[in-house]
Amino acid sequence: MAWANSIGSTRSQLWSLNKAMPDTSRAFSALTSTVHASGVLDAKTKEFVARTISVADRCEPCTGFHILALGRAGARREELNACCRSRSGWAADRP
Repeated sequence: MAWANSIGSTRSQLWSLNKAMPDTSRAFSALTSTVHASGVLDAKTKEFVARTISVADRCEPCTGFHILALGRAGARREELNACCRSRSGWAADRP
């Protein structure tokens, strides 16, 4: 499946989940807003951390969303490539 199709499918599933569990959806949205609020770390750094967590958790949809968010936060391709190389295989080595 192409990446764009995968992201689109995940978005559709999330809309359905949000409708089925609105309280949980609002709580997750509040958490996300708190994390993305201004602070010591800039948005790009926070997204690199979130992307690394999603890889460690082996959550392909989350990884895709965080890669998109990294682009919106101004991450350069070279930065993303360096991040991917420095962590490659780490999550795959987990039991």
